Amino acid sequence: MDGIAFLKKVREEEIAELQAQIQYTQMSVEVDLFSKPDLFELLKDIWPRRGSESRRLLKAKTLEMEACRGMEEVLEQQLQELEEKQNADISAMQDTINKLENDLRTAKSELA
Repeated sequence: MDGIAFLKKVREEEIAELQAQIQYTQMSVEVDLFSKPDLFELLKDIWPRRGSESRRLLKAKTLEMEACRGMEEVLEQQLQELEEKQNADISAMQDTINKLENDLRTAKSELA
């Protein structure tokens, strides 16, 4: 009987050890489940902030774009005014050149 009692005791120890391992594993799994953040909850928290950031950025970029359009209109107007002034100056200079050429021809004909 000593052999059977010994085997029975070894078997009970092995069963106890296996149960302890199972309990430790279950506890470890439970700890892991509670220690990891819930991704859904994190996304729920992040998403509104991300959305408001995107809306704020969109609004800022829209305002910047409108300001650039306004600046473009002003610059185009200035360019048009400058071109008109240059054309007027060129025309005035051409008139002066024509007058001087006529004066030169007149002076040459008077000297001849």
